[in-house]
Amino acid sequence: MKVQLQQLRKAKGLTQEEIANILDVKLSTYQKYERDAISPPYDTLIKIADFYGVTTDYLLGREPAKPEPNPFADLGLDKESEQEMLAQYMSFPPETRAILMDALVQLASVVKPNEPETIRQSTMIDCGTVGEELERRARQKDTA
Repeated sequence: MKVQLQQLRKAKGLTQEEIANILDVKLSTYQKYERDAISPPYDTLIKIADFYGVTTDYLLGREPAKPEPNPFADLGLDKESEQEMLAQYMSFPPETRAILMDALVQLASVVKPNEPETIRQSTMIDCGTVGEELERRARQKDTA
């Protein structure tokens, strides 16, 4: 656990004292965790895992995988923001949701397999605005 704790703490740019305060343990106790002199109790282990966004197995060295990345980190979004966006999407009329879903399907089709979930500038599709698309579809209905 020593290596994982040190790497995670340093990656966040925090001191041992700051982490000890966050975990509500004495500095000397936290230092013992990092030295592997003692193991944190179960509830503290969970706090550490939750704080860093990793599993307890990762902290215990049983899981070689790196912590799961936050796909919203680059956008400044979190799980709550994602839920807000979904709620906004669901508040749109069905026709608007269909247009947005179509745009998402088109965007997803240009993302190459095994590529990060970001779309390179060169593969961006100009979808216009929802209003423009509604007008275009209304014109199609009128001419049909």
